[in-house]
Amino acid sequence: MPRLFFAVVPPVGVGDTIAEFVRKNVDVATARPIRKENYHLTLKFLGEVDTALAARLEQTEFTELPAPFSLHLDLAGCWPRAGVAWLAPREPPGPLLRLQATIDRLRGMPIDNQDYFPHLTIARRFTDERAVGRKQPRISWEMTNFHLLESRLGGGGARYFSRRCWSLPAAIPD
Repeated sequence: MPRLFFAVVPPVGVGDTIAEFVRKNVDVATARPIRKENYHLTLKFLGEVDTALAARLEQTEFTELPAPFSLHLDLAGCWPRAGVAWLAPREPPGPLLRLQATIDRLRGMPIDNQDYFPHLTIARRFTDERAVGRKQPRISWEMTNFHLLESRLGGGGARYFSRRCWSLPAAIPD
């Protein structure tokens, strides 16, 4: 069964900027940085799903999507007990929250009672809170699409593959 999740994937140039921030601000002696090709901001984690649900999700036609919007990662933090360091928007944009809620309402979705905290994981397995430097990021991009990603585990860790990409509709001028 495939392991799936909906996510925002930063453009390549933004991934390079995130990788540079990580290189300068994460102590690799106490943390394992995420490979830049795996950077993503999860909208909804599904876990292992049966092939019928996977096929149905790939065919989903969304009718209530926001127009493209700016996404700003301006907060760095960590969850020491989980060993995860992340970047996040200090104030999540309304369109991002509406997109996540739209996905959450899809029929057949697993119910998740946790509050949504949009973040992009930059490192795992750190053992010291100080592994994430004190500098806060200033990374932005125009969010124009989102993906249904499949996680495949292998010898070098997880690799993510896009099963489908949806574009956000262009804004209608006044």
